[in-house]
Amino acid sequence: MCTYSFILHRAGLLSGRRATAHWALLQKLRDMGDLEVTEDWIVHEGKIWTSAGVSTGIDLALALIECVSGEHTAGRVQFAAE
Repeated sequence: MCTYSFILHRAGLLSGRRATAHWALLQKLRDMGDLEVTEDWIVHEGKIWTSAGVSTGIDLALALIECVSGEHTAGRVQFAAE
C-alpha cells in the first residue's frame, strides 16, 4: 500500500492528480513530479485511490466500500472485521 503510488505514477495514472504515500516516502514521490503529493491518509482522485501505508489500507478499503455501497454497508464490514 505505501509504495503502490510509485507504480501508479510510473504507469502514468497519477499525472496531474493528487496522491499520498507513507510519510517516509512523501518527498521521494514529490521528486517524481507531475502530481500533487498530500499528507492525507487517503486520497480519492477519480478512479484512483492512494493511502499512506499498510494500516491506512484498511481505512481506504472502508472508504471505498462506503463510496460504492454506502455508509451502512461500510459500517457492517468494519464491525465484522473487528
